[in-house]
Amino acid sequence: MAMKAMCITPHKVTMSHYCRWLQFNIISITKQNYKRGVFRAS
Repeated sequence: MAMKAMCITPHKVTMSHYCRWLQFNIISITKQNYKRGVFRAS
């Protein structure tokens, strides 16, 4: 949650860029974990 708050109010352009990159990584990792979970369940 703290990271999300930092991303919403970035102090520097580089920080917002890093936050966007971080969000993209989190989403892709979550998708990978979800796919693994689906394969395990079936």
